[in-house]
Amino acid sequence: MSAILSEIPCPLCRVGLRVKLARSKKGKPSIALSCPVDGRHFRGFITDRAYVARFIDDLEMKI
Repeated sequence: MSAILSEIPCPLCRVGLRVKLARSKKGKPSIALSCPVDGRHFRGFITDRAYVARFIDDLEMKI
């Protein structure tokens, strides 16, 4: 899953988005997507609990 997310280009500069784990204000895990060139170009969050859990499990299997 992480390879697919990192292949999403920034809508402005076309560089692959940075993907990292984050926490919401309420402490729930989420996935943060941002432009590595300029964070103002694009910033988004995936908060679906099932998807985030699968993403974390996938990362742990690779380690």
